[in-house]
Amino acid sequence: MDPIFLYFLAGGLAGGFLCGLSGFGAGLVTLPIVLFVASPLLAAQLAALAGIASQIQAISALRYGLHWRQLLPIVLAGVIGIAIALWLIPPLPIDLFKFGVGCILIAYSLFALALPENWRFTKRHPIGNLVAGLLGGMAGGIAGIPGPPVIMWAAVQSWSATEKRTLIQVFNLVTLSAMLIISAAQDRLDPAFAWTAPTMLPATIAGAILGVAAFRRLNDRRYQQLVIVLLLIAGITMVIPT
Repeated sequence: MDPIFLYFLAGGLAGGFLCGLSGFGAGLVTLPIVLFVASPLLAAQLAALAGIASQIQAISALRYGLHWRQLLPIVLAGVIGIAIALWLIPPLPIDLFKFGVGCILIAYSLFALALPENWRFTKRHPIGNLVAGLLGGMAGGIAGIPGPPVIMWAAVQSWSATEKRTLIQVFNLVTLSAMLIISAAQDRLDPAFAWTAPTMLPATIAGAILGVAAFRRLNDRRYQQLVIVLLLIAGITMVIPT
């Protein structure tokens, strides 16, 4: 097997497992791995595909946590953010984007680790939801990783692990799907996407199945701690030059 294919398999498997376990992270893991052998455009699109495949695989486990009245505003804001990024924002250097996002993740994770466990928002904040959704959509349109703003916002809410995970998964699924659909409509899909995607998908799905099985062993507190630690690790890996 061509060693290049191993990067796609490793990126898909690792991204799928992390997403199945935590409800996010497919793109955060897949993107830096695939960037070793792929262009920034292809890496972003494969990161989006890994996120979609992982969310579809795992979303059935959360069907009872779906509350569309709460989900719809933030999801719609995310789609608007995707459109803004793809149509209005000029392409950003992927290394610069990764470094910026990585610094934000590290700063937030350290803040969250120092935050008392009993400090969380107890009321709903519609404006915060919209801002998090808009920023997440813009990040998804630029690099195929819409999760960080929404994950950080959800982490400081007093919601259950299932509510947080459901919001993150539905948001990622819708925004990443919109990103690929709009890119295809604009004829902006990388030519190599057609043959790299089938290579990566089976590994992504297998990883997601294993991750969901691991998630069922977590309680709310462990889930919260896991999310913060994973964000810190993701931030560190994103600021390291590839």
